[in-house]
Amino acid sequence: MRYIYIIFALAATLFTFTACEDDTDPKINASDTRITTNSIGIDKFEVDQRNLSDEAFNLTWDGELGELNVELSTTYVIQFDIAGNDFKDAKQLINTNEKSYSVISKDLNKFLITNFSQAYNTSQDYEFRVVAAVLGKDNILGVLPETATNYQTINITVIELKKVPLFIVGDGLVNWSNSAESIGQDLQLFFGDNNDGDQQYTYTASFKSGGIKLITQAGNWDTAYGLDGGKLVYGSGDNIPGPDAEGIYTLNVNLSSLTYELVEYTGEVTDYDAISLIGSAYIDWDTDLTMTKVANHVWVANNVTLQAGEFKFRANNGWSESWGAGSDTEMPFGIANGGDNFIIETGGTYYIAFNDITKHFVVIPTSELP
Repeated sequence: MRYIYIIFALAATLFTFTACEDDTDPKINASDTRITTNSIGIDKFEVDQRNLSDEAFNLTWDGELGELNVELSTTYVIQFDIAGNDFKDAKQLINTNEKSYSVISKDLNKFLITNFSQAYNTSQDYEFRVVAAVLGKDNILGVLPETATNYQTINITVIELKKVPLFIVGDGLVNWSNSAESIGQDLQLFFGDNNDGDQQYTYTASFKSGGIKLITQAGNWDTAYGLDGGKLVYGSGDNIPGPDAEGIYTLNVNLSSLTYELVEYTGEVTDYDAISLIGSAYIDWDTDLTMTKVANHVWVANNVTLQAGEFKFRANNGWSESWGAGSDTEMPFGIANGGDNFIIETGGTYYIAFNDITKHFVVIPTSELP
């Protein structure tokens, strides 16, 4: 009977080996452990912003885990490696005791970038397989490559997971003009807590009865998210309804789960006569860029020329209330929660927005607006 023997780097701490006592060596019956990966039905997959939460493919396999002759357990491991490398530098996607695994697009994207340094917006051929492995208390002690009977090849394109601009349009906020010329007016840009590719957006302002839609490309209604059965749908759907009574609300959107919520804002609100940007990134520290108030409490300046330099936001053209960057603040999306100056590293034409309730900001080159 053929056996597979497992050698551990730290075997001395786990077992007492002798040259003649085979029954104390960790081994598994090879004839009982042969794992065949079933076809996933595709040989190519492209990650994009709209399929991040979708299943890239469902992986299933046949074969039972054999038992070790020592007090350790076995598990299944999904391995990936660059095609043609014979799994010499295989990386583990997941280990499981189940015989199937749903591979999610955004998880696959992160795994390949992290483990194989795949460049954004490029494709790469990979090989993957399922093997048995010896499972310790908290980690994999050793994989058993001989237990895999086959592998599959797939070409995968990855992207940079970052927050992409998303617009609001509709008379539930301002109005329905959907064009590049309407950016900053009827077409309002969502804010975000960070720049992660979490597909979560927020906007706090004065909403009213009416409807809205979410636009991913200015001027193109085919890129709009609407509502169908209580869930957001891309490219179709009804208008998202505004509130029954006009007031200050927060609209939170999660495109990953295709959900939204419109909740009344109950926090403290201050009405300002003016919000401006000031600093060397604009002209100097004596000259304000006065922003335009839209939707109440959201201030916008579009097509603004900025230069390499620094700036802050301030209220009423004075320094009694001002807002700067925190230690972890990054552009283009974030919250002005600190006292440091914001830094513009590259001059150009920018879209700027500031929310005087939540202190969210957007500072983004107009060339990056879809």
